[in-house]
Amino acid sequence: MENIRENINNILKKIRIAAEKAGRSPDDVKLVAVSKGVGIERIKEAVIAGQKILGESFYQEARDKIEALLIEKYEINWHFIGHLQTNKAKYIAKYFDYLHTLDSLELALELNRHLEKKGKALSVLIQVNIGKEGQKHGILPENAKDFLCEIKKFPYLDIKGLMTIHPLSDNPIDSIRWFKGLRELRDKLELETNIKLNELSMGMSDDFEEAVMEGATFVRTGAQIFGERIKNKEKIKEK
Repeated sequence: MENIRENINNILKKIRIAAEKAGRSPDDVKLVAVSKGVGIERIKEAVIAGQKILGESFYQEARDKIEALLIEKYEINWHFIGHLQTNKAKYIAKYFDYLHTLDSLELALELNRHLEKKGKALSVLIQVNIGKEGQKHGILPENAKDFLCEIKKFPYLDIKGLMTIHPLSDNPIDSIRWFKGLRELRDKLELETNIKLNELSMGMSDDFEEAVMEGATFVRTGAQIFGERIKNKEKIKEK
């Protein structure tokens, strides 16, 4: 069994060192523990160890975990970090506190509609396809300004910042250009739109330290906390 508390503390230490090296406060960086494919008991270990932000990618899997942990009254901030189909917007509006992957006006419209019914605001990050990869989701950097201004019109979507999943590389150093690119895009958008974008969700298990150095406020990692996910786990099909 992985020592989850020790793993979390090791990651927080690395975040602190990277932040201080960059002249930043470690308190400005939040750890998102990616709990997809992780069982309830291991998630409880993380929460008991002090981890309050959990990231999920499949709403059906997340729903069961959220409902189970609500019964036990754990204080958890649930972040949806996977690609979201428009017809699943109502589940995110119901179960989640944060969406990292807003990438279309259609999705924004559906989210806002369901949130209005609940009288609830949802914190959102706009997903940017920083590497302009054809197979990746997200808004292209050159379209981000117009998209941001349109999203601002939805009263129940609380825009917090930007998120990206950068092109893969075997060398974490290669990630720096993409992290820097997202930070510079954020700075440009703030100047041009006068919309505050305080949050940058970038960096995962292999390169979160580089992301912190370049300004990440959310880093997302699962394997370094929970170890290998359940093997031979049947892929959840969203219906």
